[in-house]
Amino acid sequence: MSGKSKQSTQSKTVVTPTNPEWVTSGVQNAASKISDIGNLDPTSLIAGINPLQQTAADSIGQIGQNRGWLDSLSTGTPSVSAASLLDGLDRYKSGYENDVVNAALADFDYDRDKTLSQLDLDMAGSQKFGGSGGYLERAETKDALGRSRTSLSANLRDQGYARAAELSNLDAQRRQSASETNAGLEAQQRALLAQLGLATEQSDRANAGAMFDMGSALRDIEAQQLNAPISLAATQAGLLSGLPLNLFQGQVQEGNSTTTSKSSNPLGALGSLAMLAAAPLTGGTSLLGMGLGGLGLGAGAGLGAAASSLAGKSALGGLAGDLFFRKAA
Repeated sequence: MSGKSKQSTQSKTVVTPTNPEWVTSGVQNAASKISDIGNLDPTSLIAGINPLQQTAADSIGQIGQNRGWLDSLSTGTPSVSAASLLDGLDRYKSGYENDVVNAALADFDYDRDKTLSQLDLDMAGSQKFGGSGGYLERAETKDALGRSRTSLSANLRDQGYARAAELSNLDAQRRQSASETNAGLEAQQRALLAQLGLATEQSDRANAGAMFDMGSALRDIEAQQLNAPISLAATQAGLLSGLPLNLFQGQVQEGNSTTTSKSSNPLGALGSLAMLAAAPLTGGTSLLGMGLGGLGLGAGAGLGAAASSLAGKSALGGLAGDLFFRKAA
């Protein structure tokens, strides 16, 4: 007698991961800090300009404003004044020149008069000087003495002039040398002022640069302080991600299953039971090995007993026994 069977199965499984409390709280704490950072004003994390940087910027603007040293260089080129020995030559002549000349001429005149007087005596006492020859000799002598007198005066005055010119020339050379020295010193002073001015500006720039660098260093420290919460959150997130947290993760699995079967006679159930019993059990035992095939169609009680004995040996036997008793009832 043939039978028909219809089976419908519905299942639903829910898997929920589970973590230890210290894992969950650590992740929640890190996520909370990241969320708090998102609420911050981004501009509040930007470090402001450091006072030293501001001072440096102000001082840079003042460099080159005070260039008085440059104005002093534009007053003119140092020059050398030419000195002449003729400048103030009269001041170098002796004030006693006339006295010296006059005294010398007086001595000369005295000697001249003595010479002429002696010549006159000689002419009076000697026939040699008589006549016109004596007078000619006297005239020549007197003329020579006159020229000598003039020459003496000229020489004395020329010597005075030469001495004055020499002194004036020496003084002119000193003035010329002093002028050249002063011009050289003025040029050196201007060069020194230019060097000092440029060195001062360079020093001011160096000082401003040093202040700005120090201000930048302090600003970097302030920026690190402002970004410390972000750095801390990033460090915590990185450390958490590096931990093997999955080793501590478990899961809770929940599910349900419903099976519905319909048959026209008990023999259909027995056929199904026979098929299930043919499956190998633990240790190589099967329902057919237990003598299920030798049972008669009317031996329902024997099959129930066999199914009951197999129910304690495997889950499959239990399912077959339970199915049998349901259909038999």
